[in-house]
Amino acid sequence: SRNKASVYLAIIDIDSVIVTQSPSNVPVIGSTTEYNITCVVSVSCTGPCNDTITISWSLNGNSINSATNTESNNSPFAVSNSGTFTSTLTTVGDITLSHAGQYKCTASLITAGIQHSNTIDFDVKLPAPLITVTNDTVTDDSTATLVCLSSISDISVSFVYQWTGPDNVAISEETDGTLFISTMGVDDAGQYMCTSTASYTGSEVDSEYVIDSMNTASVYLAIIDIDSVIV
Repeated sequence: SRNKASVYLAIIDIDSVIVTQSPSNVPVIGSTTEYNITCVVSVSCTGPCNDTITISWSLNGNSINSATNTESNNSPFAVSNSGTFTSTLTTVGDITLSHAGQYKCTASLITAGIQHSNTIDFDVKLPAPLITVTNDTVTDDSTATLVCLSSISDISVSFVYQWTGPDNVAISEETDGTLFISTMGVDDAGQYMCTSTASYTGSEVDSEYVIDSMNTASVYLAIIDIDSVIV
């Protein structure tokens, strides 16, 4: 007599790893809006599958499972059937330069030894500079002080400020953003524009993922000719 035995070979695979950002707009540094980066992993399974899938994250090649500026749910998931498994990174606190970069989601089937990954770029924008003036209406022959500053207080970013006058001619280029006009004349009335240009230092900043490194803001100065005032 012949004895027969059979075994059913289970087939398991990672079909896709899809990474998305929500909201999809580019956040401005300092924004308090909460952003999510979600990784959805699709697994196909035929037969008596028994495996475990892990989903891990990295930012610019560095593990962020314990990052202070994000929270994630990336615990191991038991796999017995076909299905999808999701892990989401959520920003914590205000958006900063440290959030910018390329996020990589890696899904691994432990027993099968299968691993797939995908990435998404998370860009951030620098805010426009803020302009303050001693008085936006000054008299002829008086002085005026205009200060242009970025709202970012990050030691890894420095700014140069270029002032342009009403005639579109560059006036000064300063690192502190202050424009002092000692003697105002009626011809000095008009729109003054400040352009801030950022430069970056430090290994934690990747300017590739920073949008609007050059920003502008403007203010209108009105001049009162004291010779034309009748009492």
